[in-house]
Amino acid sequence: REGGEEDNEELAPPEFEDEDGLEWVYEDDRGGVQGPFSTSELQGWIREGYLQPTRRGGPAGTDAAEMQPLGRYAEFLSVVPEDWEEDLVAPPPPSKGSEASLSREEEEALRRAKAEAAAEAEA
Repeated sequence: REGGEEDNEELAPPEFEDEDGLEWVYEDDRGGVQGPFSTSELQGWIREGYLQPTRRGGPAGTDAAEMQPLGRYAEFLSVVPEDWEEDLVAPPPPSKGSEASLSREEEEALRRAKAEAAAEAEA
């Protein structure tokens, strides 16, 4: 550099530097796919509350059926609010009709109903 001139190039702020080079998409409220966006962009939006960690998304090119809540991806765990973490790791609710999820009273009522239905079918 001549004449002691310094390089005046501006560097991107750290929150917008992407070391991983990944791009992400997410599913909007109408089921449309938005993106691609950088990891740091989505991290910022989650941190600021514009996107919830439960918003379904994935790496660019992910099929909509394979999208997961963004908070489940390692790239976003550092920005997921603590009060969301429990919701993200909790098992999905049991499906209706699942006997394993029923209380004792519900199990007994189900057994009685099945027995009554079987008795009626035999009659």
